[in-house]
Amino acid sequence: MTQSGNRGLPIHIGNVDWAESWRRKFEIRAAQPVGRRDWDDRAGRFAQMAADLDVRRDPLVRALAQGVRKEDTALDVGAGAGRFALPLAAMVSRVTAVEPSAGMRASLETALVDQEIGNVTVVPGTWQEVTVEPHDVALCAHVVYFVADIAPFIEKLDAAARRACYVYLRVEGNEAPLRPLWREIHGAEFPSEPGLADLYPLLLSLGIRANVRIETVDRAGYADLDAAVAQARQTLALASEQDGYDGRIREYLSEHLMERGGQLRFPYPSQTAVVWWEKD
Repeated sequence: MTQSGNRGLPIHIGNVDWAESWRRKFEIRAAQPVGRRDWDDRAGRFAQMAADLDVRRDPLVRALAQGVRKEDTALDVGAGAGRFALPLAAMVSRVTAVEPSAGMRASLETALVDQEIGNVTVVPGTWQEVTVEPHDVALCAHVVYFVADIAPFIEKLDAAARRACYVYLRVEGNEAPLRPLWREIHGAEFPSEPGLADLYPLLLSLGIRANVRIETVDRAGYADLDAAVAQARQTLALASEQDGYDGRIREYLSEHLMERGGQLRFPYPSQTAVVWWEKD
């Protein structure tokens, strides 16, 4: 789906404060163990995801390749281990990568040295606290789920871009295939993160009439069933195999995972959205 446009008068859909609705959804999730993340501990996994990125197929990389210019400066907010900052560096003159996690920054800086990339500057801190100069293009990928005060976050991102903004996010959460198992174990609905359905009406309320491109992508694969069980246990907010649910998790995954491309994957499609708008 593609919808064109950029800026206009604010549009309010229903009698809803979309920023407050976002905050409530964020707080419900944050109150659950599944909403708590140690990003330093995840740096190695994110570095591997950056190394494995297929730049020919990734929706955001392809959108950026179509939209940026070689002379541009680009700002990557929440750059992580460099999944998008690294390929973006080859497309533009300079990249500024803002990242609060020391572990993620260390992985990114290692990759910059290993790949002999010299046009990326790493800035420590959250987007809310750092000060950076305006860039031609600003982007954030899989970041907004972890932001409570989303309206000022978006407004700052918009103000930091001279020409265009890109936001990349999931249409629905990664946990979707495990929601029945969550209900079975916890007796409640999974506390889903905010997604596209929450972001788009918020953008309209800010006067941002963004383009949206929704694409189907492969879900992450697992090397074997043990790896799938370990990841599912984390998604289901279970501390360890001592919780006594590993047998049921293994049974559920055996029923739902399929072998494809040398890995075990859920057969259900996953969708991501590239949301972007140009500046006047």
